[in-house]
Amino acid sequence: MSRTKHRRISVTVAVALLCALSCGCSSVQKWNPYAGKPVDVLGPGATKEEVVALVNRSASRMTGWRSTDVKVKAKGVPISLSANMAVESPRGFRMVAESIRGYEADFGSNDERLWFWIRSAPYKHVFTCKHEEMNGIQDRMPVPFRADWMMEVLGVVPLDPEGVQLETDPGDPKLLQLLSHVELNDGRTAVRMVTVDSRTGRVVAHQLWRPEGDLIAQAFLNDYRPDDETGLELPRHIRIEWPEADTDMTLKIGEIEVNPTSVPESTWSLPKMADYPEFDLAAGQMPVVR
Repeated sequence: MSRTKHRRISVTVAVALLCALSCGCSSVQKWNPYAGKPVDVLGPGATKEEVVALVNRSASRMTGWRSTDVKVKAKGVPISLSANMAVESPRGFRMVAESIRGYEADFGSNDERLWFWIRSAPYKHVFTCKHEEMNGIQDRMPVPFRADWMMEVLGVVPLDPEGVQLETDPGDPKLLQLLSHVELNDGRTAVRMVTVDSRTGRVVAHQLWRPEGDLIAQAFLNDYRPDDETGLELPRHIRIEWPEADTDMTLKIGEIEVNPTSVPESTWSLPKMADYPEFDLAAGQMPVVR
């Protein structure tokens, strides 16, 4: 059985179990015959409370971060893009990507709404909607990200321990899965899975699933490195897949500033572009291709 099929089966089983109940990677080391066996950060008897506390340890000390050193490789784009990225709890997100010809994409979110603009898209608009208005919009135009989930993936919002179930990945007993039902900003219910490597204590994957087992989105995190100022470990390689919007994007992050004190308020504002008027996705009609 292929690994993909095995994981699909294991996730389906985990989702079914949760429904019934509720009715980065280790580094390679040189061999040393005199060295002691590495001790797992989370032992075999780790409780749900211990795993959640470990996951939340960084988020409790980090309200945000930013980087001007991000490389983006996206599906359908033949070259890597350079990007600036900023994140701030609870819903502040901004990523502006560019190439040698100028700005290529702008994704953002604030407390009230989210937006996205893609230069190569057939619709020449800055698309936006309120977080609570996403229900139904996905059927007309798939939004390429969910702000609430992205905040968890990017490490600035703690995991809610309410209703969490702890399971072990059937394919790897060293991988611990935190499963819970969550309500997304659009009002839909999803099953959230956070996978933690017990050897390192690091989150290696975030996934959202429909209760019936269909994948909404997933992110894989690795290449963790400590921040010089705070000692907090952050992933520098993040792959995000969003099947509903046909999104497959890899972020390679260089220097990171943790808890920046001087992020301009304009970072969390919709961009104003003369040739790309704002279009509210809740209007109920599709814009004209131009």
